[in-house]
Amino acid sequence: MANIQNILVALDLARENQTYDNFYLARDSKTKELIGVARLEEYPEYYFLSSVGIDPKFQRRGLGKEFLDQLLKNCLKPVFLRTVIPDFFKKAGFQVIAEIKVLAQMLPAKEEAECQWCQPEKCTLMVKLPDATKISGI
Repeated sequence: MANIQNILVALDLARENQTYDNFYLARDSKTKELIGVARLEEYPEYYFLSSVGIDPKFQRRGLGKEFLDQLLKNCLKPVFLRTVIPDFFKKAGFQVIAEIKVLAQMLPAKEEAECQWCQPEKCTLMVKLPDATKISGI
């Protein structure tokens, strides 16, 4: 858990009362060093992605997108996230969506992710819809 926490702190993603359930890890294939983390929580109708990050010394190599692609490749439901870096997630197939009241009530509250301490004015809600061929089995 200390290694996860180190990456979260380095990326300013650490939260008070952080739990480490539902975290997925990316490791260097040769050294097995932890290079990335992401939290993916499954709900009955969707997934919620948070705390996504690649250790700064491994960034700008395409590893973040590769990690996300592997993490989400078998998701058969929409994947939602709130982020202050929407351009990165657009490259991974996410789309910006409006935070309408009904949707906001369905998703985890911003307070759970401590979004109010981040950059709430820049916080963007996004979704990645599942590939229709995965759902239909085509």
